[in-house]
Amino acid sequence: MPVFLQQGQQVTAWHAGLTVLPQAVVTVVMMPIAGRLYDRIGARWPAVAGLAVTAFGSWMMVTINIDATRPEIIGWTTVRAAGVAMSMMPIMTAGLSALPAQISNFGSAYNTLFQRVSSALGLSAMTALTTMQQAQGLADRSALLSSGGADVDPRIAAMQQRGPGGLIGLWQQTRAEVLSQAYSDAFLAITALTVVGIPLALRLRAGTPERGEGADPVEVG
Repeated sequence: MPVFLQQGQQVTAWHAGLTVLPQAVVTVVMMPIAGRLYDRIGARWPAVAGLAVTAFGSWMMVTINIDATRPEIIGWTTVRAAGVAMSMMPIMTAGLSALPAQISNFGSAYNTLFQRVSSALGLSAMTALTTMQQAQGLADRSALLSSGGADVDPRIAAMQQRGPGGLIGLWQQTRAEVLSQAYSDAFLAITALTVVGIPLALRLRAGTPERGEGADPVEVG
């Protein structure tokens, strides 16, 4: 989202940071709430509800475009952040609390390792997807514009007559539209992946958490 704000809407890094700041605040607020819910009803339903909210927030972001307002972007990102915070803490805590005490340290280390690796791989995959979508989108739109011959678009010809800078505005607009479409496709893929996780979350234990034999208590909330 910061990249989209700076490249698509041409805002400064400072304003992009202020736009995405509320989602961090929502995460800080929701984490303790998710911990209390885990203590009361277990991991299953907070995880399912959190993933559903995350999917809804990601689906809202599919409508992203260069004319999106700051309140819209803040609303999308905060809804999604609330879902991530609600689901992530119960899932991670349920997994660690199920381990025997003698391997709990290893479980925590491997959990952190896989979380970091999967985050890096996911970011790389989404970056590759958006990059390919942008390249394909620019190629498709360029093929529709004829800059010479009998089929030349009169608007293109008029822009060319203004000199080298005549087509810059058209290029900037086309680039922003392609960027928006690429990010929309990425958020659609994220929505689908999140929905896939909901049936898996239904396999988590419901009810008051029970510690495995010999497991160290895990304080949440």
